[in-house]
Amino acid sequence: MEIRKLNMLRGLAALIVVLSHFANDTGWLGNWAGDGSGQLGVMLFFILSGFLMSYLYLRHGLDRVRLRRYVVARVARVVPLFLLVALGSYFVHRIGPQGLLYNFRTLGELGSHLLLLKGKSVLWTIPTEIHFYVIFVALWWIGTRLGEGWLFVGGTAMFLAVPLFNFPLFQGEIGGLDYKLHVVRTLPYFLAGLALGRLYTVWKAPSYLVRHGFVAALGLVLLFYPKIHGALFGGTHYFWVDLKVLLGLSAAFSPSSFSFRTTT
Repeated sequence: MEIRKLNMLRGLAALIVVLSHFANDTGWLGNWAGDGSGQLGVMLFFILSGFLMSYLYLRHGLDRVRLRRYVVARVARVVPLFLLVALGSYFVHRIGPQGLLYNFRTLGELGSHLLLLKGKSVLWTIPTEIHFYVIFVALWWIGTRLGEGWLFVGGTAMFLAVPLFNFPLFQGEIGGLDYKLHVVRTLPYFLAGLALGRLYTVWKAPSYLVRHGFVAALGLVLLFYPKIHGALFGGTHYFWVDLKVLLGLSAAFSPSSFSFRTTT
């Protein structure tokens, strides 16, 4: 598999987020692409992240060398840019034009970001991703030391625990620093990606799933746009706390990821 072929999925997720912000600001096409729809793109990002983590790492045992490489790769991928944006936002707000970056008004607000306790606006996804990286090491250790059966048990327990506790979002203050932790609420999406990535590795998909036409399954994502969902089904859904959104996006992602498998 050429991982770069999944860039189409990453690009689609980014496009959903961009169009959502654009629609919210301009009312484009009656704001059908806005109204919180950007969260669908973030959900796809998290499924894709879990998929790639599974494909790249779970098929190998965990040892010190691999752990060191993993930490370096994960930190280099997101932390430097996040810290640059956080520090830049604070100093620009203090000495430069307002509204140029994110408005960090206090050292405490900056500290909450530097310690990955929260993320203002779209920055919330970065601490969430890093928190999952930590959880992933525990799952990787379970799979290596105890076997994939226990990895499945541990992952399933996490997956079921989140809705059992009503998809908790932890927020408050500790040591004078605000925190808002999304990782538990978003964990099922990462875990769904892990499961799909592991399935991709160990299961030989039938030929009809390898055809690129199955990318069209991503059209299912449109069903969860609030205005489209309301028009078709006469109701609403609640994004991160709605299981049918998780199942629907996983169903949309699955055949699309298998359609990128290369044959020899």
